[in-house]
Amino acid sequence: CPMPLKPRETSSKIIRAMSAQPGGVQAGVWTHLAGSYDGVEKQLRLFVNGELVGETSHNMTWTGSHGLQVGAGTYSGEVKSYFPGTVDEISLFDKRMWEPQVQALYEEGVTGVPGRPVVAHFDFEEPAGSPEVLGYAHVRPAVLHGGMELGASGPVTTSARLSGEGAYGSVGVPHLNTERSFTVSAWAKIDPGQHTEEKVVVSQLGTHRPGFTLYYSGVQNRWVFGTYRSDAPDADLIWTGQPAGSAVQGEWVHLVGVHDTEPFPTWLVRAG
Repeated sequence: CPMPLKPRETSSKIIRAMSAQPGGVQAGVWTHLAGSYDGVEKQLRLFVNGELVGETSHNMTWTGSHGLQVGAGTYSGEVKSYFPGTVDEISLFDKRMWEPQVQALYEEGVTGVPGRPVVAHFDFEEPAGSPEVLGYAHVRPAVLHGGMELGASGPVTTSARLSGEGAYGSVGVPHLNTERSFTVSAWAKIDPGQHTEEKVVVSQLGTHRPGFTLYYSGVQNRWVFGTYRSDAPDADLIWTGQPAGSAVQGEWVHLVGVHDTEPFPTWLVRAG
């Protein structure tokens, strides 16, 4: 017989990180706040103007999945706890942060934070009377090397042209945590020819091996998506791809690589 459903919880205990002593908040003064959850050390931390002021232990076992809200809270469907003041530069990162990173965020803004960049940022630069606030991810620019050229014809608008002989682009920080689930998407067109080695479309670097790699296998004439078992020089490649001989040279193809940590598959979708 089916298992009985557990009754839905109607109340939950709040876990707080706050200053050790009450008081100290100055009304009418701009204050930089940063809250960080450390899933490794199971710590909830609060930083004020770049300094750690409070932390508490907590094992987070659920995720809020009903959107983001600015200036108020919602509890059991009721909007309340309205903020009476001014807010600016709201940033969301998908990583834990320590005091040096928070200090960089406080002093330099989102571009000063090392490691993976902000996944959502609201700078409230819209003029008064605007009906909405635009948010964006602060993606770092790619630097071109070896004659990589922009402005070539692409499947959507324009594309980047790579010679296959020393041309590439690089971004100095990672954009994904490859220990988690992630998806990589790209359009690519391999030049016709006798390619005898792998030709990488995009990868995220480790010290010795990439965290993921999406590439064309010249030996087997197929598209491949893979990740290495570790960052060791002799680490095995875990990969998935088309049947050998399936790739069509000289034609645009849309590639999507998916790494799913539940239940741990890595797979490649080819479309178009």
